[in-house]
Amino acid sequence: MANIILHKYKLNEKDSGFNAPHKYRIAVHSSQPDDYINHIANIWRNKKDDVLRLLLQKVKQTTNHQSKFAFAIAPSDTPFFCPDLRTFFLREFPNAIDITECFSKTANTSNTTTNTILTEAELRNRFSIDKVLFQQKIDSATEISFILLLDDVHALGNTFNGLELLIRDILPEVSLLTAAILKT
Repeated sequence: MANIILHKYKLNEKDSGFNAPHKYRIAVHSSQPDDYINHIANIWRNKKDDVLRLLLQKVKQTTNHQSKFAFAIAPSDTPFFCPDLRTFFLREFPNAIDITECFSKTANTSNTTTNTILTEAELRNRFSIDKVLFQQKIDSATEISFILLLDDVHALGNTFNGLELLIRDILPEVSLLTAAILKT
């Protein structure tokens, strides 16, 4: 389970800033008309500041945000909101270390949801970490207090679990915090 969830999705819920990244991904993968995809993109553009401010508030309530920490945005096949999230976190937390580029997906994961909790082996086959880059970024930090993992949608936890496995292989004792915009 994610430590921070901003919104729980309800079936047939109308479009909102909370569900725009999720609906965008579904629309792209199911080849929806461009008009609908653009509609969803516009909702995100118009509502992202509200969503990101709420995320900031929740992170600050949950952590010692004055301390040095690292963050990673989950690798995505449709990185629709990722640049906005990255820019926002770097602006709001100038001492944070962005380790997003250390992670990638290695398996074809173009499906929009996963209906099963993946095994450790499946998770390790789905994600990879550039250990050299990760170590360089973390070593450049003077003692990070935690790593924040961010994702747009939290379903069963496979993404967070996969990234955590990779991090724990290198830093078994580091504190992890997970945050998602939407719970499905």
